[in-house]
Amino acid sequence: MKILFTYLSGFTGVGGIEKFNKAFIKALTENFKSNETDIASLYDSNKDTKYLSDNFTFKAFKGNRLIYLIKTVLSLYKYDLIILGHVNLSIIAIVYKIMFPKRKLIIITHGIDVWENITFTKKWALKKADLIFSVSSYTKEKIKFIYNIHDKKVKILHNTIDPYFDIPCTYSKPKELKKKYNLNDEKILITVARLSKNEGYKGYDKIISVIPEIIKHIPNFKYIIIGKYDEEEVKRISKLIDTTIFDSHVIITGYVPENELVPHFMLADAFAMPSNNEGFGIVFIEAMICGIPVIAGNKDGSTDALLHGDVGTLVDPDNLKEIQNEITNTLLNPLTLKQKEQLREIINNNFGFETFKKNQKELINQVFKCAE
Repeated sequence: MKILFTYLSGFTGVGGIEKFNKAFIKALTENFKSNETDIASLYDSNKDTKYLSDNFTFKAFKGNRLIYLIKTVLSLYKYDLIILGHVNLSIIAIVYKIMFPKRKLIIITHGIDVWENITFTKKWALKKADLIFSVSSYTKEKIKFIYNIHDKKVKILHNTIDPYFDIPCTYSKPKELKKKYNLNDEKILITVARLSKNEGYKGYDKIISVIPEIIKHIPNFKYIIIGKYDEEEVKRISKLIDTTIFDSHVIITGYVPENELVPHFMLADAFAMPSNNEGFGIVFIEAMICGIPVIAGNKDGSTDALLHGDVGTLVDPDNLKEIQNEITNTLLNPLTLKQKEQLREIINNNFGFETFKKNQKELINQVFKCAE
């Protein structure tokens, strides 16, 4: 058996899909031998040997679409299985299935990339795939409904905690960050998300709009939004803050490097992102493995990250009163040390890398059993 995993980017960029791709590569190269597995990226220019050793063939096309297309198509004859890391690479699927209709194809789907307004070629690729991996049950159900695809063909492969995620040893708030942001004994809520007009569905503006009610119950409340921002969006949010509350209750950090993310998580008494269109939300499981209680929307893939409400709190993302109440209740009723340890164990058991690796191997092996 010879496998090709081809994807957009993993070692370039810091989004949820990039995190998934790095973990997928790491698991794939541990599950299968180097002479069985090749890796090719459209946008990456290099790799991180922690995730992908030099024993494996890796082709990085640095965004050169034409060269990527030509070289990948010319190599398709070598592979018994092609795994596409994104539906945007559907042209590869089409050529592969036309040339080798009996060989196997898996397409990984993340969320909004397949929910609506996709091209004919992408629809064709999804129909022709032998298996579709979805990161959440929400996206799975969307795919089944929109494209009339059988349940057995769509398999759930949840996101995972990165194998090199620096899980903290204690639950104390970092003194250096408290000093940096001029914090004392505030009750701190955080959101990790890019501030962009294209990602307003994350719900940070809804949290800002309910802060006046939260501070009636928690006067020392502080809301910290962590992540890159577009100038246009940060201006809009700043205006919302000015018209709603005193800006002393909100901190917008801007971009935080990956190696500084965990200390920023540890500032939090709670994490909230009441989104409407989240495919899964890796940040939820990252927060919870740090022992932080989370609040998420109940209308998208976030429900999978919270094990459908078994951990954390699910809210109607369109109900501001419910968002305000749950933020207030969560901050006023902090987890005990024992509860934090239990939360960490649950997240590790369900979303830890070893679980992800095991699930990946079982699902890839299923694609060949389907033909038996």
